[in-house]
Amino acid sequence: MKYRFATSLLLLAACAPQVAGVAGPPVLVLPEPGVDRALGERVERVVATRRPLRPLRALPPRSRSPKELGTQHRIDAIAAALGRARRHEEVAAWDACAKEAGDRLGLATEVLASTNRIELLRDLHLQIGACLSLSNEPANAQPHFRVATLLDEAPPPSGAHREEAEGALEVARSEVLARAKGPLRIETVPPGAEVWLDGRRVGVTPLSVDVRLGEHFVTLRRFRFEPQTNHALVQPRTRVRFVLSPARTETLRQQLAEVKSGRQRVPLAELRLARASWSEAEQLLELDKRGTLRLISVGGAKTLRRGRLAPDADDDEVRESVCGVLGEQCEDGGGIPWYVWPIAGLAVVGGAIGIGFLADSQRSTRFCPPNGCE
Repeated sequence: MKYRFATSLLLLAACAPQVAGVAGPPVLVLPEPGVDRALGERVERVVATRRPLRPLRALPPRSRSPKELGTQHRIDAIAAALGRARRHEEVAAWDACAKEAGDRLGLATEVLASTNRIELLRDLHLQIGACLSLSNEPANAQPHFRVATLLDEAPPPSGAHREEAEGALEVARSEVLARAKGPLRIETVPPGAEVWLDGRRVGVTPLSVDVRLGEHFVTLRRFRFEPQTNHALVQPRTRVRFVLSPARTETLRQQLAEVKSGRQRVPLAELRLARASWSEAEQLLELDKRGTLRLISVGGAKTLRRGRLAPDADDDEVRESVCGVLGEQCEDGGGIPWYVWPIAGLAVVGGAIGIGFLADSQRSTRFCPPNGCE
């Protein structure tokens, strides 16, 4: 008894070459200057069969960004509010005076994160303190005078406010300046951030700096990360630790434009990571002149895997090395084994390959085209 099996689709699925997928984190391949261009292109071709491949984006030009324009708008708004508050002080409109200045404290803190305009924040606190003290609220005025003194210990110019307000300010200043200074340890994750304490640059993390007990503004800036300002009650002889957030697109664009214009210099390793992020890659595959391959996590700036390429490596060796660094299996797709073709009796019909076979009761097997065996 003979049975006919139509197995065209099944056999094709089993024998067809496997097509490499491109799932996984997008990768930027960035050869070191001086690396053979052809070798770099061969590496890119292998990566493209396994991962989404990102092209290297050019550095952005230096221009007035929306963020910079927004900062200038905030500065102008603070200056205008201070002018109105001083006019309210002159006519003894104490509540309106304190409200005008108080409404701009948040803007002044935002400005401090990207500039060093500490005088704007100091003047707002001085203005609020002056208006509150003149309206017979000395208990509420003193905290503002203390903050202003901690921001800038230099004596303010005389005559800026009414005589009664300046007298209350001197009481608060004397109390703050009598406090002893002590070391404060500042750390960031990652390290290497510039630290501006109350608008003055004090070093790069990790570091220790002498401070007085009280509320201080700690501004942190690091390439590839968002600047931030933290307002906190600081206790000398303690340690504070801040976690930085990766730079958003607009911040990164501004930072890279500063590098392109020559206004900012950064280590090459940091620049390469920033360019990978700017190119929307999550991983960076570096190839140096010695043939070392290094896969780096862009967000964590950590080396994931390493490999080596010989200068005369053939395509198989390049594929093996690159796939090893990517952490993937890159064996040949295989396809239909060579010994199947002579015995398969392939029939090509309308551009498609169809295969059928006939099995008899003695379990002998012979291959036939789709329209059957003669």
